[in-house]
Amino acid sequence: KPFLFCTLFARTLDVRRSCNQGCSCGDQVYNPVCAPHDIEFISPCHAGCQNVDFNTQGKVMVYSNCSCVPGRGEVRPGTCGTGCSHLLPPFMFFLTLTGFVATFCQTPSFMLVLRSVKPEDKSLAIGIQFMLFRVLAWLPGPMLYGSTIDSTCIKWVNKCERKAACRYYNLDLFRARYIGLQMLFQSASFLLFLMSYYFLRRDSLRQERRARGPPPLPKDRVELLDEAFKTKAHPKV
Repeated sequence: KPFLFCTLFARTLDVRRSCNQGCSCGDQVYNPVCAPHDIEFISPCHAGCQNVDFNTQGKVMVYSNCSCVPGRGEVRPGTCGTGCSHLLPPFMFFLTLTGFVATFCQTPSFMLVLRSVKPEDKSLAIGIQFMLFRVLAWLPGPMLYGSTIDSTCIKWVNKCERKAACRYYNLDLFRARYIGLQMLFQSASFLLFLMSYYFLRRDSLRQERRARGPPPLPKDRVELLDEAFKTKAHPKV
């Protein structure tokens, strides 16, 4: 989302410019207005507006004579929006499809744990598995994702000298970090599944070889052993 006369420094939003310095705008003011070409200001004060027009019901219709807005110098109350609301249905569709496909790994992972341990250790293995789920995923997951999302904020609202809520995010950074974190965990889990399958397959082949016994000897080798046995059984006088 573009901001007129606003610069991004060190993941923070600098809204103080020469066109609004005489307005004494507060840093914590949040009353967004939208200028032409979908350029958004965090308040009419930061847009340098001096006049306001109301309708018959006393509702603000437009702010005018805004020194930071080129052209007619008018802005309308409210945010400009993201301009990509039409992408919400396909996003929800693919998100639902991804969640549905992800459920298919639950049963195979459960069976993998049961087949990887001895029969007398199956109950213990299941208990350890769910304990690791809680310790490594369910407990730290919300904190990790929350910290990742907060790191993309460029405009905080402070209360009692502490960060209370985020007004604006760096959407490009938000998308890269959020999806990147998910891809990192998915890739790591896929590699662990491959390692488990490799070791499980190796042990299974080893047990099959033991069950079949030693491989049969070649025919010429068997004839040599028979001759050696006959020689030992009937030595020459």
